[in-house]
Amino acid sequence: MVHGANKTSGRRKVFVRTTTQTKERYLEKRPSKPTCVCGRPLLGTARGTRTEINKLSKSQKRPSRPFGGQLCSVCTKQLFRDQARLSLE
Repeated sequence: MVHGANKTSGRRKVFVRTTTQTKERYLEKRPSKPTCVCGRPLLGTARGTRTEINKLSKSQKRPSRPFGGQLCSVCTKQLFRDQARLSLE
């Protein structure tokens, strides 16, 4: 019977060989990269389990630029162009 904590889909089963036998271990799945509004993956963002990401500093979790970790560079440039064009009118 499977232990109740291991029934979740948030963990993956890994077989680890020891000296006497092969054992099952359940590891947390690594989440996919966050995506932008346009669907591109965000570059410069940390990817890993929650505990791995929490150990990183703030500057390693996301890029230090306007809309860092929210918009990709292409969408950010487009946003700045649109804002500049609206302010001229």
